[in-house]
Amino acid sequence: MKVFISGSYSIAPYCESGQLPERVLMEIDKHLDANDTIFVGDCAGTDALVQQYLESIHYRNVTVYVSGVQGQTRINAGKWEEKHFHPSAKSGFGFYLEKDLQMAEDADAGLAIWDGTSKGTYINMVCLVAQGKPCHVYLLKEQTWISVGSLNELETYAGPPSRQTNLKFHAWDVAKECQNDAMTWETLKRRMRDLAGKMREWSSDRQIIESFIADLPTWLAHASALTQILLSEIAHFYDVSVEELLRPLSFENPARMLHARRAAIYLLRTFYDYSFMELLALFNTDYHIVLCIVEKMEESLETDAEWKAEIDALKKRLMTAKQMTFGNIEWLVLTQEGEKALLLTKDCIEERPFHKVLEPITWENCSLRSYLNGPWYEATFREEEKTKILTTKEDDADSRECGASGEYDSEDKVFLLSINEAEQYFYYDHDRIAEFNGESHEWWLRSPDNAGCVAVVRRDGRIYSVGWEVDSACGGIRPAIWIKLES
Repeated sequence: MKVFISGSYSIAPYCESGQLPERVLMEIDKHLDANDTIFVGDCAGTDALVQQYLESIHYRNVTVYVSGVQGQTRINAGKWEEKHFHPSAKSGFGFYLEKDLQMAEDADAGLAIWDGTSKGTYINMVCLVAQGKPCHVYLLKEQTWISVGSLNELETYAGPPSRQTNLKFHAWDVAKECQNDAMTWETLKRRMRDLAGKMREWSSDRQIIESFIADLPTWLAHASALTQILLSEIAHFYDVSVEELLRPLSFENPARMLHARRAAIYLLRTFYDYSFMELLALFNTDYHIVLCIVEKMEESLETDAEWKAEIDALKKRLMTAKQMTFGNIEWLVLTQEGEKALLLTKDCIEERPFHKVLEPITWENCSLRSYLNGPWYEATFREEEKTKILTTKEDDADSRECGASGEYDSEDKVFLLSINEAEQYFYYDHDRIAEFNGESHEWWLRSPDNAGCVAVVRRDGRIYSVGWEVDSACGGIRPAIWIKLES
């Protein structure tokens, strides 16, 4: 049997110890015992946890489905066979929908791990059931399994039909219409793609706008560090505040505000891969501005020399923003808290094993920690610089969650980032890419598993939580330090 496993991106609140719920693992094990073929996507969240589990038990009968060409795979923990699909949509929900439609078509049955809100997971259930294929659904909030065999059973979970932007209901309604009219699966796929395209129109819904404006201070506080840097640099360049930059435009706004808004949309799109939906939510009422810039990006640069000059100047600013030299090393400023800042080396400084021998080990007891806080620290920083480096206590929750033996928390001058910190300070994978000797290179994190491996960041910036064996000599080193800023 071929089984399509899908689930919610926001699964973390329902997972203990960084793995899928025990009842989910038990259900997956039934299919593994039968040597069923597992189809899974390449997304973070449920896809990543399913892959992590399959890799941990060395299960090989797996195929990873990817929207996009070879090389665009986001996660393939076990280096399994991949199937690539080329959607007409260039980004956003419609782009990633394509791989899900193909998995629903190729599978005999489905397992869905659902938080009750994920639109993509719900559409996967709809597509399976519409083809007469059974779908077993684990409801994360209720912590229970249900079996779904008909569209009528899914209607309960579709949500209200009155709200225009309720994609779950519209997906269910389209599938029901196709079923009643005896339409083919190909027709249903086409209708689902059309539905994904309509999200552009729905995204201007007033509720999205109002909720974003209300949550703007919270969003700014938790936005990725690089996104905040970009917005701050643009605001400074055009002599406006970040809050003004994100506020809806009015006729009273000066011309520089429109230019600032246009530059922010362009750079968020090209530098950080913001989807149309994310841009529309961020810049709320400016639907036509966002649409025009997204659809005519390069054309606008070619025909508007003044704007091209502005963009070029901003790009130069962004390349050097929030970087500093300390101890004759180039550092990224990941965050600033009052009068102290967290620095991470811009690139890998050298290659070195995490630990000298292959054994289960925590950061507290590894040889790399001794080296960085001993010989490397002494050789790198002058006495004056050492007075600015703060002693930091690392709370290694990652080590506790994986069950690694040894002490978890440590106090250091120099340390490595944990998985949690690498995700917190780098929202997008490609922001984590670092070089060594002029080429992109893997680099160690400090989060271990309980089998002699430690997490790494891959060459493409993705976090590989299963990790490398600790005595691997080719792991890159990116030290992190907290420093006291001069007032």
